[in-house]
Amino acid sequence: MTLTGITEEELWAYITKTAGAETIRKTELWLASPDFNQETYHKLVRVYELMQHTEAESDVAAAKTAFFERVEELPTRRRGFLKYAAVLALILSSYFTINWMLSGYETPLVTFETAFGERDTVNLPDGSVVFLNAASSLSYPESNPRSLYLEGEAFFEVFKDKSKPFTVDTREGITVKALGTSFNVRSYDGEDLVETFLLTGKVEVDGLKGLKEKVYLVPNEQVKYFSLSQTYEKFQNINPNDVLAWREGKLRFTGKQFREVAADLKIRFGISLNFDTEEMAVTRFTGTFDEETPLIEILETLRLSKSFEYEQQGKNTWLIK
Repeated sequence: MTLTGITEEELWAYITKTAGAETIRKTELWLASPDFNQETYHKLVRVYELMQHTEAESDVAAAKTAFFERVEELPTRRRGFLKYAAVLALILSSYFTINWMLSGYETPLVTFETAFGERDTVNLPDGSVVFLNAASSLSYPESNPRSLYLEGEAFFEVFKDKSKPFTVDTREGITVKALGTSFNVRSYDGEDLVETFLLTGKVEVDGLKGLKEKVYLVPNEQVKYFSLSQTYEKFQNINPNDVLAWREGKLRFTGKQFREVAADLKIRFGISLNFDTEEMAVTRFTGTFDEETPLIEILETLRLSKSFEYEQQGKNTWLIK
């Protein structure tokens, strides 16, 4: 791969704070020039940040090297294809991608992304259908559309093919495996929780850190993995409407803590709610709001059942007290 105006080694040295004065000067000039590739730069910064906190530092470093050596640029604006930025985005969260890169694949990645408040339907080449929730990203190697990586939330309707298992990798290295089934996965960056809900069929959930056993789900069961404590809980008799309301553009809360409601509002509106007290953060709410309901109306409706005040502190930040 060739960067214009700067070498790969210079950029990496600058990001990792090992560059000399001349390289720093050259890189800062590049950052302010028309040749600056913002996506590549910020993804590399995230790779470096991850290397400071991961137990698999050598694997991430190797993946970074493989990225520079193997990934060829693709057209910048083609929907469904990311050039090197998409590959780096996947490195950040999943051993699946690290292994994919190091195994010698030259096939490009196909990716679909949604913004805050946006949803999309993805028809995979194998006949499977994916419904992508807001602020989410779905990627897979062009040569294998049944091996996917998800960041965010999606509902999968899997075309049955016993010879080719269908897998979804998420952050924290968790893999959901199915043959022919429909299920929902939620795995947003910044959330402690990775959730898998099964609507039909059967799935296997593997890769739960700190746990040796695999978890199997039957219809209307859900498993929640808590990454900070490296523990999980399995639930039965889940109401599908509570989990899948987002597919119809609805926000549905059934006994949800306010901090969980805040996570849903962030996905819808791209805003962050901060709480003045922990007591307020764990207050529970029940309600349903359609796609057209504005944020202020939702907050005012919630206030009818639980007393609280709110104020905007920045463009996308609100304080709940």
